Amino acid sequence: MNSYNKYKSIAIIDVSSEEKRRRQLQIFDVLPIWRWLWCQLVKINIEVDFLEMHFSINEQSFVLRKKYDLLLVYIEHYIPEWLSSFFEEIRTGENATDIFLCGFLPTIKMKEMKEKFPFIDNILTGPLEVSLMQLCDKLYSVLNTDIVFSQYPKEGNLSDNLQIEYKRNFLSSTVGIIQSSIGCPKMCHFCRYSKFYHQFYPYIYKQYPMQEVVEEIKKLVVDYNVHFIKFMDSNLLGSGKLIYKRAYELANALKENDLHIIFAMHCRSDSVTKEVINILAPVGLKYISMGIESMSIKQLERFGKQEIVNTHWEAVNILKEKGIFVQGYGILADPLITRDELLENLQGLYKLSQEILIVLNEKMILYTMTNYYKNYEKLIPNKRLVESSLGVVVEYDFSDEWCSKYFRYIEETSIWLQQMAVNLYRKMKNQRNANDYMKRAASYRLEALITIANMNDPDDFAVEKIKNDTIEKIRKMR
Repeated sequence: MNSYNKYKSIAIIDVSSEEKRRRQLQIFDVLPIWRWLWCQLVKINIEVDFLEMHFSINEQSFVLRKKYDLLLVYIEHYIPEWLSSFFEEIRTGENATDIFLCGFLPTIKMKEMKEKFPFIDNILTGPLEVSLMQLCDKLYSVLNTDIVFSQYPKEGNLSDNLQIEYKRNFLSSTVGIIQSSIGCPKMCHFCRYSKFYHQFYPYIYKQYPMQEVVEEIKKLVVDYNVHFIKFMDSNLLGSGKLIYKRAYELANALKENDLHIIFAMHCRSDSVTKEVINILAPVGLKYISMGIESMSIKQLERFGKQEIVNTHWEAVNILKEKGIFVQGYGILADPLITRDELLENLQGLYKLSQEILIVLNEKMILYTMTNYYKNYEKLIPNKRLVESSLGVVVEYDFSDEWCSKYFRYIEETSIWLQQMAVNLYRKMKNQRNANDYMKRAASYRLEALITIANMNDPDDFAVEKIKNDTIEKIRKMR
């Protein structure tokens, strides 16, 4: 039984963000749920810091033991190699810091986590929107006070001094991150996120009251002069009749509060209708990210998307008409993809890339908890459990002969061209619009991948020439 009244200083490490930093990937902002937790705890004089691994493991652990009573570690679906050594250092010597784990992997594999890290003091299970609320409840319950914490997503009021600290910690850029819903009403077969919420969140999907959401937006606009809002919901509008209703509520609330913002959101392509976009565009919708996933009919069926290729095109055309920038996410290959399906997907994504920015996941991450795995497990060749995921993630080969032998060229070329395009952009003296640059670079990349996929027997020499020719095209962009 943990004595929660001893925790006066808490350090938080987001392992997934830390790994992104190590690989020099973009970290957009601290998740709203972490901002909310910080706000609730500083009100009761608990110090909260978000740590980055700037020092060696030994140095970082020394700082932790000396300064913090509790280390809260958020883990998604991989355990990085450095984490075990880090924990061991924290637990040695005097003034050992308590360790709590939370997130996807500690919830799914609680037993295995306890076996791997027997010295862990507690595991907070469930989505963060559940587990961190429970942590707050524990920390508040030991206080002899009438103070109550605000229910997420309401952060509540802060003193002038805390407002200054809030801005320094969470608003280093001009972008404000907002969450207006939790979970996802759909259940795409490849998606571990929706499966996680369907299994561990009692409501499966919940939209927060729009007035509470807009109050948080208003605070960012009025108190901190932030006018670009990014909704981080996996599915902002919901599904079915909720879509139009939610769009209307958001637009109406922004108008009533006289909030003039620009905002970005994520949604499915089947959520994009003329009626919905006509409501949202006038109140600031300028950017949309959509889960295209595939332009192959059979692959979309395996993914359980309940969308067709025409749905993607209809959404793109509606958004183009309103001048809304679109970023579409695609998955090139799943274990059962055939060469013909790969070409169909690449060619469809290439055509889309003339209109929108395509972001590629070259190879689908296969989770053992998903419906995809349950549906096709017996058909997937050479499955290997990934040790760092405690068996939640599976590596695999392809069932198709050409893909099994040559897809590595597609994957390696795609990743290399993306990295080179980013590096070239950073070196430009007169940097053009980043979105337009990456959109054109992605189109060239897809063109190169189609060339490789059309080869019956690609080899190192031929692929290297394609890579060099493509990067030369990207280099010449002005």
